[in-house]
Formats: sequence, structure tokens, C-alpha cells
Amino acid sequence: MSTSLSSLSSLTEYLEKVSIFLRAHFPNCILIPTKSNSKVPVEGGSNSKNPLVVHKGVSIDKLWQDWDDKHKANCSKGLLIVMRSHMLVLDVDDEDVAHRLLNDFPSLKTTATQKTSSGYHFFFRRTAACDKIGLFDKARCLFDSDKKVLPIDIKTVCSTGTGGAISIFPSPNKKWIRALYDHPPIDLPDDLFEYIVDHHKDFQ
Repeated sequence: MSTSLSSLSSLTEYLEKVSIFLRAHFPNCILIPTKSNSKVPVEGGSNSKNPLVVHKGVSIDKLWQDWDDKHKANCSKGLLIVMRSHMLVLDVDDEDVAHRLLNDFPSLKTTATQKTSSGYHFFFRRTAACDKIGLFDKARCLFDSDKKVLPIDIKTVCSTGTGGAISIFPSPNKKWIRALYDHPPIDLPDDLFEYIVDHHKDFQ
């Protein structure tokens, strides 16, 4: 089911659904409003300088309080989930690659999924295996059998301990196919984890 403002009574209702879900199931993942379809927060200059995004030393209670007090009223142009722990997103920037993955890994059809302008975001819960091997946020880190880079980014907690960020609706060109509050992210399946490890440049 796609999500748009026409299918909800208001943006406020949608934001409430997302925030309630995250607080209950992924409390260390915080929502940050952005300027249009960028990852530049409404407050601050850039991801690297804004403490609400980098958030080292900022308690999750403080971050959620800031959301309630001021940020949730300023999300009409764009929105990020900053994944401080427990969440992992496969950001696939090519339709053909995404459809091959859907054929090879049917479980992708059961987890929270967002359509983007060039592909899909597939949402998962990080597993102990991810933590054990050190699977962190990294762009264009997977390669095919011919050593060509795959158009896939791994979005999750960073090796530095900060959170990776993923844009979600109402950011432009983002549309839920399976909204995360209706289709909670499943545990990253073992077969998909093995695929990531087998194709990841850091684990060769």
C-alpha cells in the first residue's frame, strides 16, 4: 500500500504513526526534518556539524523531546530517519538490480519498503550477525562477480558510532509501498546477510 497525504487525514497523522512506531520498536532511531530532498537538517548546516544528526553525546530522550517540541511541526519538505542502532536499510538505486534482488530474496516482499526515484529502500532490523562482523553504514560497497560496483548503499549505524541517515516520505520522490508502521522491518534474513558479506569489499 502506498502512502501519500491523500491516503491519510493529514501529514500530522502520518508523522504521529511513524514516531509512535519508532519509539516503540526502534527507540534509538530518531526523526529529523530536512530542507527539501537533501540530508541537510532544518537546524544546522550539515550532517557533519549538526548535533541532532551526529548526536554523539545527545541522549535519545533529548532528541525525542526536541522532536515533540519543535521538529515535528517542520517536516513538510523532507524527513530523515537517523539510525543510531538496530535498523538497517538497503538503498538500491537501480530498478533492474532491485527486481533481481526481489526475485532472489522473496523475503524482501514482506518487509517495510519505500519507492524512490531510481529504486527502492528495503528496511530491516539489524541482527547479532551484523554486529559481530562489523557491518556498518557504507555507500557503494558491494561488487558483483565481475568486480563491478553494485548500485546499493548500506544505511545503518556508522563505525564511528553515529547514525546513518535515510530519507523517507514526505521527502520528494519517496513513497511507501509497505509503510514501516504497517509492515515492521523484519530481521535481516540470513541468506541476504550472506549475500551482503559475500559481495562486500570489506569482507573479501
